[in-house]
Amino acid sequence: MLGTDILIILLLILINGFFVGAEIAFVSVRRTRLDELAEAGEYYEDVEELNLGEDDERALDLLMGGGKTRTLADVIMGKINERNAALAGGGDAVAQEPEESAALPPKVVEVYTSVGKFLSTYKSGKLPKAFKIVPRLANWEEVLYTTDPDGWTPAATCEATRLFASNLNPKMAQRYFNLVLLPAVQVSGLVASDCV
Repeated sequence: MLGTDILIILLLILINGFFVGAEIAFVSVRRTRLDELAEAGEYYEDVEELNLGEDDERALDLLMGGGKTRTLADVIMGKINERNAALAGGGDAVAQEPEESAALPPKVVEVYTSVGKFLSTYKSGKLPKAFKIVPRLANWEEVLYTTDPDGWTPAATCEATRLFASNLNPKMAQRYFNLVLLPAVQVSGLVASDCV
């Protein structure tokens, strides 16, 4: 019985050694040799090209950082340009929009600019009350933009993500993730371990 256990362990060690050797051989193969095989037609013979759908390509681009990423500033500037174009073109589209998208009052801009300065040095502790109400505002994107999310510390980004994920509906939370969190991850390399 003990002999069979030892024999099984030795067999498993030998199989593991075989796979480790195969992995090392695969990793250490020269790129030039693979190119030579590809030119000769001996490599990639059985490889089938993968066709991705439009949604899959967009998701891959978002996750891998391919293409131009849209930040919150880009979205807001796009809305401002649309509004200006509608005003110049007769104003029919503007009449359908609520008045919430009007420019922010100077006092609001001043408060949230100072909140942004605070978040650019934030390490830990309580967030300002003015920032905690942002997810409940109808124009939360515009107000959030005044805090300059690109300048936040990783700790501030983590706290803001907790705040927005718990207070926004799924569609709006997804918007926050795409416009604020994803660029933070792509640019600064923010990872989940930073948020512990």
